[in-house]
Amino acid sequence: MEVRTDDGVVGYGQIHGAPMKVICDWVVRLGEVVRGMDALAHVAVWEKLFALTSPRPGGVRARDGLPPPLPRGERPQIMAAIAGIDIALWDIKGKSAGMPVYRVLGGEAKPVFSYATGGYYREGADASDSAKELAEFVAAGYRAVV
Repeated sequence: MEVRTDDGVVGYGQIHGAPMKVICDWVVRLGEVVRGMDALAHVAVWEKLFALTSPRPGGVRARDGLPPPLPRGERPQIMAAIAGIDIALWDIKGKSAGMPVYRVLGGEAKPVFSYATGGYYREGADASDSAKELAEFVAAGYRAVV
């Protein structure tokens, strides 16, 4: 999904869940709720959207200016939509700061230890086939195999 600011900055958020059509419908509905808010104020956006997921003072009859609490039966899809919006806002924050999001969050680029997974049982295969596969991973530069 994407969020566009008035300044033309576009943030992208990834969403997982199902059914995706329902999640996408919630993205559109929730987008209308936060339209016009400061995209860099991601905490305020998240809090406003999250407030819709449960009963709140003044919320039953929408006296607080927000839609009434959203249906509990669709909470997984609603939370997936909120997460996608939140991720897109973090992307905007990083782009606006000229930094990747991990730097905005205070992280640093460090090497990450990785390993290769393989050697799975295959019907009719010899154990030496698995050993050969794992040896190829080591030859490719992996320091560990599983």
